[in-house]
Amino acid sequence: MRKFLMLLLTVFISASTMLSITVSRVGNDNTFAFERNDFPKVIFTVRYEGIALDGGPNWGEQIRFEGIPVVSILEYLGGMSEGEFLEVVASDGYSKVFPFEAIYGGTPLGKPFIGYTDERPYFVFNGNDGEVSNKDMLNALGEEFSHYKGEKPSAKGLLMKDVFQLIISSSDSGFPESRTVDVSFEETRWEIAVRGMTESKFTSSDFDKMKGDSSLFNTIDIERKESISSYSAVPLGVVIYSSSHGPSDWSLSKSLWDTGYDITLVAEDGYSVTFNTSEVSFDSIYLTDEVDGILHEPSVVGEISGNLWVKKLSMIEMEVKVVDERRENYRLTVRSAEKEKEFSIADLESNRYYIEDYGQYTTLAGSVRGAIYGGVSMKSLISEVVELNPESTIKITAVDGYEMIYSARDILNEEEGIWIIALKQDGEYLPEDPGYLRTIKVGPSRPNIDGHSSISMVSDIEIVNKEYSDYTLKITGFIEFLLDRSTIDSGVSCHKQNVVYTNKGEDFSYSGIPLWLLFAFSDDPDYAPHMQDSSIISYNSSLAEKGYKVEIIAEDGFAITLDSKELHMNNGVILATTKNNEELPEDEWPLVLVWDKTIVPPEGIKSVKKVAQINLLVGKYQ
Repeated sequence: MRKFLMLLLTVFISASTMLSITVSRVGNDNTFAFERNDFPKVIFTVRYEGIALDGGPNWGEQIRFEGIPVVSILEYLGGMSEGEFLEVVASDGYSKVFPFEAIYGGTPLGKPFIGYTDERPYFVFNGNDGEVSNKDMLNALGEEFSHYKGEKPSAKGLLMKDVFQLIISSSDSGFPESRTVDVSFEETRWEIAVRGMTESKFTSSDFDKMKGDSSLFNTIDIERKESISSYSAVPLGVVIYSSSHGPSDWSLSKSLWDTGYDITLVAEDGYSVTFNTSEVSFDSIYLTDEVDGILHEPSVVGEISGNLWVKKLSMIEMEVKVVDERRENYRLTVRSAEKEKEFSIADLESNRYYIEDYGQYTTLAGSVRGAIYGGVSMKSLISEVVELNPESTIKITAVDGYEMIYSARDILNEEEGIWIIALKQDGEYLPEDPGYLRTIKVGPSRPNIDGHSSISMVSDIEIVNKEYSDYTLKITGFIEFLLDRSTIDSGVSCHKQNVVYTNKGEDFSYSGIPLWLLFAFSDDPDYAPHMQDSSIISYNSSLAEKGYKVEIIAEDGFAITLDSKELHMNNGVILATTKNNEELPEDEWPLVLVWDKTIVPPEGIKSVKKVAQINLLVGKYQ
């Protein structure tokens, strides 16, 4: 996905070097955060039992941990009382709930620890005898809190990796059975080179994002050498397809696989094997980096021939002709309310309105990318479907769902340059990564546009018979910014959040950008988020947690004041741009402050219509 303002708001929480784990109690504002070296540690080894094999045990490997007793950690918030529960939340949002007795009661599970192995924090019981069996789990937790794979108990499911939060709750807190915690992090534990017509890399970060998609992610149990292991896996065909297409219609990955092409898998030690996809079922071969809850190097596994099991996968090579076929099969759709038309890349290249000229755009980091682009005039291309009205709006969508709204008046105005759908750059076809088609403005005057207005992977152009209206949002703090509509639209495309807001007893669906993400524009006296390099975290989380006031001001002067501590990483409070999947009504447009009905509303919050300005009361504004 594209990065909005150097991933405006990337909060780096590396899963391999978790900075801290937060401990909190529902209904209490006190929190406690700790790191690995804040406590003395106990060294122990333990193994867990998985799904029983034909009634017999199925033990995992012995794992060595350096552990911090959970009870020692909880004491910093006063410990737990009988009747309370501990929810353990992982960085991917997965969570499990444990009753008081499991934490303090000396059960057959042994003592609970935050255990570290391979630099990653796990929630782990040490087992009274160095083992945690399915029987131990059932005796200690009962059916309600035990872990099951299908209908069979599996103690391995109690071993949780990448612990992010510990939350104490009472039975009256209305604890959900499962939770999704919104955590943004970037890490690279491993990477795989993917080679075809172009070269790309598939990384552990890409893989972790796929794990969050239940339509892609599978936990598969495979028996080998009289032992069953559980693999967290994604179909290999999806991995290969995503490396060149990005997030897409995943059914296309199976369609491509079924056409039959050669794939070569190369291991770190040089071992390689080649197969044709027509000879291996799409649903039988997977990429995994997690076995029985423990992270490993990437490997290819499945119900496949043993020679296709490749450990420590380092490279995937695919038949070049397939990539050529993808370009040949790629289609651009231009649509209006009355008509739509598809264009292949060959259609665009042979179009009578094809031109070549110089164009450039400035990235969010401030660097300028210029080249000779070849493509078709957007105005002329649209004219093959509908006569373009200057009052219309043009919505352009990329394969990955990124959207940008353009004014038809801007497209029609060719004084500074011509907007084109480019398919060539410096005489070469645009590569599959970052996309076969790109919007760019070209001309003798060497026009330069904002990077977020130059969309790659263009797949759809829609002409909407509604006037385009621009607006601005002023943000003040250490630095002042005036954001235009295209900047806000870009942010929403990258970080869209949906909420259900209740007004006078009626629920409404709103979409927009989390309010806290916008603070990155003005919360640092030295760095504007779009003018820094990726080594500098754009959002000042420590300042937000320390606390400062935030004013939200409407066009008519109505204002509210909120606290940054309550807005910090709170995706339930948004500046919305759409309501019930339509543009905001006139009395709320262009931006409205709303919040999700399921969250605890920040103190002093009210809905603010027609938001015009945000003031961070820091620096000279404090």
